[in-house]
Amino acid sequence: MSRGRRNEFEDEINRHWEELPPTPGTAPVPPGHVRLFHYTDPENVESIREHGLTRSRARGSTYGEPNMVWASAGVPREIMKPHVEFHADPGYRQELDIGEHYGQGGTLEEHIQHMEAVHSSVTMRGDVPPSRILAIHQPWHEHARYIERDPQTLADYTTGDYKDWNTGDPDTDRALAWVRAKHRRGAYR
Repeated sequence: MSRGRRNEFEDEINRHWEELPPTPGTAPVPPGHVRLFHYTDPENVESIREHGLTRSRARGSTYGEPNMVWASAGVPREIMKPHVEFHADPGYRQELDIGEHYGQGGTLEEHIQHMEAVHSSVTMRGDVPPSRILAIHQPWHEHARYIERDPQTLADYTTGDYKDWNTGDPDTDRALAWVRAKHRRGAYR
C-alpha cells in the first residue's frame, strides 16, 4: 500500500458517477427467459451500453468460432473482465441458436434451470438490444461491495487510518475511489 499518493481513478469516478449495478444474478428476469453473461474487453463497455451486443462487432473468429454473440448461462464464479448480464428467450426458434429449447429434456423452465446450473454456452440469433441488458459488471464492483459490507473496512478507507492509502491494484484502487466519492456525497451517514 502506498500512502498519500492520489488515486488515479478519483477524477474519472467523479466525472462519471454511477451507482453500482445489482449483484450479478439478482436483477429480475422475465418469466420464460434465461439469464446470460457475455464477457468483453473494457474498451467495449461504453459502446455496448449505447448499442447493445451486436453481431457486427462479434469477434468469434479470433477464437476459431463463428462471429456471433456468445454468452454463458449462470452467474460467473468471478468477474475478471467486464461481463454484460442480459436475458433472452430460449424457446424454440426464438432468440438463441445454440442453446434453444426444442422440447428436449422437459419443460422450458426445466431447460432454463439446467442451462444455468451447468453454465451452458449459447449463441444469439441476432443482436442483444440495450433494453435487454440487466447490468454491466466490472471487476472492481465486487471490491466496492466488499468494502461497503464491512463497517470497519468502510470506516478505515473513508475516514480512518487508510483514507489516503491506495493498494497499487487497479481494481481495488478504482473501488476505493468509488467508495470515497460515495462517502463525499454523504451516502454513508
